[in-house]
Amino acid sequence: MKKITKKKIISLIIALLITAFGGITVTENLADNVNSDLEVHFIDVGQGDSTLLISKGESILIDGGERHASSKVVSYIEKLGINKIDYVIATHPHSDHISGLIGVINKYEVKNIIRNEEEVDSKIYDSFVNAYESKNINTIIPKVGDSFKFGEANFEILGPTAYNFDTNNNSLAVKVNHGENSFLFTGDAEKLEESTLMYTGEEIDAKILHIGHHGSRKASSEEFLKEVNPEYGIISVGKDNMYGHPHKEALNRLEKHNIKTYRTDISGDIIIISDGEEILISTEK
Repeated sequence: MKKITKKKIISLIIALLITAFGGITVTENLADNVNSDLEVHFIDVGQGDSTLLISKGESILIDGGERHASSKVVSYIEKLGINKIDYVIATHPHSDHISGLIGVINKYEVKNIIRNEEEVDSKIYDSFVNAYESKNINTIIPKVGDSFKFGEANFEILGPTAYNFDTNNNSLAVKVNHGENSFLFTGDAEKLEESTLMYTGEEIDAKILHIGHHGSRKASSEEFLKEVNPEYGIISVGKDNMYGHPHKEALNRLEKHNIKTYRTDISGDIIIISDGEEILISTEK
């Protein structure tokens, strides 16, 4: 394996993470080295999703959790010294994905908004749209196959293939590629959308899968997990939430496929560092 950095760099990165976020514990170590060409931060926002990706000074925020999570997300971004966000991606217009984005858009320079084409009748949705329209932020409604460069990585839109389903199953599906490592984000996609993703002709395999719909039994079907074939699964979910997420059926399927799973309700913030070949996973708790 190509030597990118020395072991002492791992210790430095870990020390910086601990200093910035307090109490982060390494749970998966790189064998020999790590170079933080890509950082993926699964922010613990309770019952919702928010993921921050950083590569070579460029950043992406995928979803922002509920409105109460906005201050957590803003604080998290501030601690990392980020003053602009290149892409804000709203997977779908449900409150637990877009509400927290409003505060982020109001505070930071955002270069691009990527969202699906679905419009809904809700005050939260209207506030979200008003936030980015009032700042004249470039808005992209992507098509399947659209690809975007991002630092040392790139991301591709895999879905939805059509807007024929309910809001959850119209979620944007985004695959981030960084060398030999890849991350798949599917918002709240359930079996309906998962089944269409498998037949787009796009490669949906990924080393890390952000588990759909907070670990709902309606997501992460047997067929989909087999096709994606991830080594790791990340579940963004709130402790003791009213929906009972993650459901036992979904957890059983993940276990059956030998997918090592991390949960924000148990581990807090989860950080994955990629050097393009291997990964390091750190958790807050």
